[in-house]
Amino acid sequence: MTIDEISKRYNIDIKKLKFFEKNDLIKITNDFSDKDMKRLSDVCTLYDCGMDTDTVKQFMQFNCEEENREKLKFLNVYRSDLLNKIHNMQKNLDNLDFIIYKIKNKI
Repeated sequence: MTIDEISKRYNIDIKKLKFFEKNDLIKITNDFSDKDMKRLSDVCTLYDCGMDTDTVKQFMQFNCEEENREKLKFLNVYRSDLLNKIHNMQKNLDNLDFIIYKIKNKI
């Protein structure tokens, strides 16, 4: 299967597929299998969650069913970090809103 065929069949941007392939997250071959498609689906989902390529690679190293605990542990750590970033951004937004409020009330 070609990259164009994969892009059309699974509605994934060609640039994204090339990026994944360039960063060794997937390998597109003529015999692109269901297993390869599952990997591509996982890579897309993780990347769309905001993971960088190194983090996606780290996660994709867990490939056995027995490693599900490790997968969950890894994802929970990532989730916790993401939640901390959201909370910090919310603090920044609250501070900005306070400054805006002070300026508006002085006018």
